[in-house]
Amino acid sequence: MFGVHSGRLNISNRSLTLIPNAVWDMYHTDTKAINIDFNSSGGDAWYETIDLTKFIAADNAIEEISPRIGEEFLGLTVFDVCLFIIYCCLRVGNVPISMGGDCEILSPIHNNKISTLPREFGQLEHITQLNIAHNRLTTMPSPIFQLKALNELHLAGNQIESVDPQIGRLTRIEYLDLSQNHLTGLPEEIGDLLNLKKLKLSKNRLAALPSAEVLARLTKLAEFEAAENQLTVAFRGFGQSFDNVTFPTLHYLDLRQNKITRIDDAPQPKNFDSGNATANSSSLFRPPVLLPKLKELLLARNQLASLGPLLHTCPDLVTLDLQGNKFVEIPDGLLTLRTLNRLDVAGNLLPHLPAELGLLESLSVLTWEGNPIKNAPKVGRSTTELLKSLRDRLAADPGLCKIFNPCALSLENSAM
Repeated sequence: MFGVHSGRLNISNRSLTLIPNAVWDMYHTDTKAINIDFNSSGGDAWYETIDLTKFIAADNAIEEISPRIGEEFLGLTVFDVCLFIIYCCLRVGNVPISMGGDCEILSPIHNNKISTLPREFGQLEHITQLNIAHNRLTTMPSPIFQLKALNELHLAGNQIESVDPQIGRLTRIEYLDLSQNHLTGLPEEIGDLLNLKKLKLSKNRLAALPSAEVLARLTKLAEFEAAENQLTVAFRGFGQSFDNVTFPTLHYLDLRQNKITRIDDAPQPKNFDSGNATANSSSLFRPPVLLPKLKELLLARNQLASLGPLLHTCPDLVTLDLQGNKFVEIPDGLLTLRTLNRLDVAGNLLPHLPAELGLLESLSVLTWEGNPIKNAPKVGRSTTELLKSLRDRLAADPGLCKIFNPCALSLENSAM
């Protein structure tokens, strides 16, 4: 039902496979039927009707969008036909048509089956947010690449197998969600999205990411998710045309549940030992990957035994998840992370916990269970109690400390 005063349309729970023509016709007025008697108090006059601001089409089975969308709603700025919610806002120039002056959420659309978009969709030149998540797309509809104003694109939960190189045309995009699809690769043109801040690629079939050189072109990238894929190397392509890259704004990196054995594929020394935390493909002073702003690094359930010098490049790290890997000792650089608050090393091959962990004053959560630790701490012991016991060990035998300079100072402070 459409409320002429509320601007809301509800067509939910009607087993619809198409949006009815009545929706596309609702702004068409029969000029012969216009009543210009402004003194009349009966009924809803045409001039009292406000424009659509909320459109509820939940629990239908909508399969396609009519080409009329490019004729009737050219001012559309946000369009969402995902499994959960649809947004819609009409504008005339820069002014929202809705009575409140702001764009409004325009409707939950659950359980739809959209597999394509009409060519006319590309005429919606003002669209900034497009959500077609959890539908039945097998490719990225070509009209999307004509939406030059687009800054958010939600395509999660479809069946998309590849990304068209034309994606590089969406130069204003800031948020791209391609998670839960069937992707096996990405084009190098992904590096042309220079305004991209969030990239979500989790739960696909990716065996490799674009080269680190391509990804490093995304200088505004703040959050990157590629969990639950088939990656074996996190950052690849070294030793070809470049030897190191920097991600200057990246603060969240999630690569959990892959098959990663190495952080980078830079050439390894002849005596490389994957079980030695200090063995690496590069020196500490010239690491291949620099992550100066990183706050959260999630690498759980991979096959890592070393991080190389990576931790030396992210001094402000707050969360480090290494659960379910193959570490036989604490990764190089970890004991220098003075802002580290959460550390998960459960389910590795650690024979002991280094006493120096007790010097990490910001550490409040330490998960260690599932390692073959000799004289393991009592299960259920709080992190505070565990860290205190580690500090006590250092106080009793300062020779255990392998950290230069900060160790003695920290021990003195802990005794005060």
